[in-house]
Amino acid sequence: MNKTALILQHTPEERGGLFEEVLLELGWGLEVLPLFAGADLPPSLNGFGLTLVMGGPMSANQGKAYPFLRIKKETCSLILQ
Repeated sequence: MNKTALILQHTPEERGGLFEEVLLELGWGLEVLPLFAGADLPPSLNGFGLTLVMGGPMSANQGKAYPFLRIKKETCSLILQ
């Protein structure tokens, strides 16, 4: 199993928190994607052993105000098929 975790970050304040600390202690690598800053999702999740989708103050239905939410929903459903 690949021991790299992908963290999808929606706001600068919402990182992996305790999950990050535990994963690092267990020897996992971390890749943090700041979606709020325009980072692109990878074409596949195959290179990751774990994906953490962090939260934020926004609603999943606020795609107009937060365009990365719409893109993430569309891309994630394609990746997971």
